Amino acid sequence: MNLLPSWSFTAVQEYLNCPRKYQLNRVLKVMPFVESEAMRQGNIIHKHFEDRIRVGAKFPEHLTKYEPFIQKMERKVINNEWLEMSAETEVVFDRNMELVGCWGQTSPRPWFSKSAFYRGKFDIVALISKTKAMVLDLKTGKRKPDNPQLELFAAVAFKALPDLEQVVTGYVWTKENGAVDKQTFFREGTDGLTDNVSAKSEADIWAEWLGYVERIEQSMQNNKWPCKPSGLCGWCDATPKQCPHSKK
Repeated sequence: MNLLPSWSFTAVQEYLNCPRKYQLNRVLKVMPFVESEAMRQGNIIHKHFEDRIRVGAKFPEHLTKYEPFIQKMERKVINNEWLEMSAETEVVFDRNMELVGCWGQTSPRPWFSKSAFYRGKFDIVALISKTKAMVLDLKTGKRKPDNPQLELFAAVAFKALPDLEQVVTGYVWTKENGAVDKQTFFREGTDGLTDNVSAKSEADIWAEWLGYVERIEQSMQNNKWPCKPSGLCGWCDATPKQCPHSKK
């Protein structure tokens, strides 16, 4: 039985961090969403980047420090070094992991399709050539070294664009004036792991992530949602009645 209606990187990450919180938030839906000031500011920055890439809108004065970063990419498109660049591109797959659609500057929008199973969004996508793309994610928080989201970005890009052979993914750290941590992926993987090149193939990445999805579906089927206490408990909105590790 397929109980899981849909999934995303954020949803899987929440489950891996704590199955109990996932249940409270996404199954029982008893944890109301509260937008923090950091989240609000992050959404504002994302919107300014989106408007700049889509319609050429100027950055407000407090974001002009990102001009060198965005102008460098714009010149790549103007000089025909890149085929195109888009912002806030949504990618949707069905339960068979077949592409439902991509939505950037065109319609109809597949995000709300009844057949949507995986939903993902790319902050910035540059199609460098028919066989190479770059996917960037704007990060407005503290810089930290991890790459599970970069791996999933690469796998999604490979599946959405079958001609791609290479995908460069990266986090853009807005608090560090647009510093970028990049990693390169090849569809068939590589023989060895180097600093910025992943050995994982597209198939390796999907096997790992769909394995996580299967674990969520097993929890839904068995109704087992163990608590996973960690340093994240202090940021969780669960009450003592909902979780014995609550810090509320």
